[in-house]
Amino acid sequence: MSGDSGADVAVGAFADELAVSYLKTYQVPGLGLGVVRDGKAIWRAGYGSTRVGTNSRVTPDTLFHMASVTKPLVATAVMQLVERGAVDLDEPFATFVPTFNIADARGREITVRHLLTHTSGLPDVESYDWEHPEFDDDALERYIRSLGSIRLLTAPGERFAYSDIGFDILGALIARISGVPFEQFVAAQILEPLGMNASSLLLQKVNRELLASPHRCDERGYPQVLPVFPYNRRHAGSSTLYSNVDDMLRWGAANLLGGELQGKRILHASTLATMWTGSVGDVHAAIPRNGRVGLSWFVFQRKGDRIVGHMGQDDGFASLLLLVPERGVAVVSMGNRSHDYAQQGLWDLQFRLIDRLCRSAPD
Repeated sequence: MSGDSGADVAVGAFADELAVSYLKTYQVPGLGLGVVRDGKAIWRAGYGSTRVGTNSRVTPDTLFHMASVTKPLVATAVMQLVERGAVDLDEPFATFVPTFNIADARGREITVRHLLTHTSGLPDVESYDWEHPEFDDDALERYIRSLGSIRLLTAPGERFAYSDIGFDILGALIARISGVPFEQFVAAQILEPLGMNASSLLLQKVNRELLASPHRCDERGYPQVLPVFPYNRRHAGSSTLYSNVDDMLRWGAANLLGGELQGKRILHASTLATMWTGSVGDVHAAIPRNGRVGLSWFVFQRKGDRIVGHMGQDDGFASLLLLVPERGVAVVSMGNRSHDYAQQGLWDLQFRLIDRLCRSAPD
């Protein structure tokens, strides 16, 4: 579906071309792709199959595991608590979650800001244990108590080190302050106000009939369905958003419009600006060389434009959300095959689409 203008139709035709090429080049079974410009969804489409060997087609309603694209939603929930005065970014995390007690004494110095900027010194997750998923409300607390033997890679604040552990445990902060499971808080304070009605951080809450299957290529280069689905509630804070093109376009629009969509405000514009202020350099290898990290969001310059975004990849899925705030443009894509090669393909696809959008957008 495209917008009404001839420019929107041309963007849609170009998006179709890019998507078809992406599926073929990177051996990805299915892809969801959408574009927002000036607060309006001008393109939303699905391509390919939700599961190889079936006739089930990807549509804008198809749900994907969004992996680390989850993180900015979790950060937004934390910043909502900051706006209420319930959380201080520079307060030690253990003040809010006393059960966080690792083997390294420096762990008591980790602040909420350190976690949001990946500067806590915490290592990354070694095993997500997708084969043994946990679904109950106590899964996150058990996970925090299991971290007792962990030691830090560096002193808190010393340097960037990407850590899913840091975002997993932020879920416990949200739960402790709000008094409800953090997935419930995110749903009530972000997803529902923005009309992201198909989305959830809880796998058991989504419509399984709309859920794409995870794939990985075999030794011959052909995509095969993975035997295990990437979900474990202990890792909800870093990884378990399930969403579709339509809902992610609403999320993108709300961010571009200063934290408000159709009269529903989730953040003050000044808070969002703080989240988009790059404070730490030398970041994730996937981010262009001039990139920095703000509060969860990565920020970089490309062809004179500031781009804000986050990528995601877990077993069987890859996703990417990029915003060009000064142009009023957002592009989201989500595929059901995991591989660094396929992930880079999403970056290339979105950069080409952004180039077309920015050339055709009014100055």
